[in-house]
Amino acid sequence: MATYCMQTLHASTTKCIITHCDRS
Repeated sequence: MATYCMQTLHASTTKCIITHCDRS
């Protein structure tokens, strides 16, 4: 499993989601 982190538009917080597939 890979950790996918993306920045939210509303706040300066990082949202990390665990995905089963790797996205490059």
